[in-house]
Amino acid sequence: MRNQSDIAVFIHLALNKDVDAWRRSRDEGKLVGINDDTPYGYGRAESMGCTVRFSKCGRMTPTVKLGRLALRWLLGFDIVHSWRQRNAFGEADIIWTHTESQFLAVAATLLLTKHKTKLLGQVVWLMDNWVRLSFLHKWLYRRLVQRVDVMTFLSRENWRMAQTIFRGVDSRVVPFGIPSEEPQPIKTFTGGGVRILSLGNDRHRDWST
Repeated sequence: MRNQSDIAVFIHLALNKDVDAWRRSRDEGKLVGINDDTPYGYGRAESMGCTVRFSKCGRMTPTVKLGRLALRWLLGFDIVHSWRQRNAFGEADIIWTHTESQFLAVAATLLLTKHKTKLLGQVVWLMDNWVRLSFLHKWLYRRLVQRVDVMTFLSRENWRMAQTIFRGVDSRVVPFGIPSEEPQPIKTFTGGGVRILSLGNDRHRDWST
């Protein structure tokens, strides 16, 4: 039950970050590392005066899946996943997103539906890719960014770059953090070298190192 003083927050994440699937994987020990009950810890906002809802994956027919992938390739963001959440967008006070793939899609959906819901868009890779974008993509993204109420950046360099590209948009730097409730004991290795294997698919990963 929502208190009248609570902020109704809708967390719009990527299709593969469905909160129910996340919780099942966490309970079954399939998630690597120490993880929150909700993706990226967004559920923590519940203890901070917010009522939180998450985007849902839902079932898709093969035709819808194909159309979704085609539009995602063409536009550079997942408009189909966002469009399927449109009713929930209208019921929220604010929509939080995790990367530009989500906030660009949400901005497009809000413009199409004319919902007045506030939108917080987090930028992760957009500025790094900006010089490689086509003229049409740059025009479209600039138009959609105008619908974002606040843009947040994990990188101060990306934030500085955005000042010249998205003039007049409220943008903030938000330092990246990790959970600190479960500190892990320090392990001391004696003798021989320490072999480190670093795996992952993050495009910012320093592969040469």
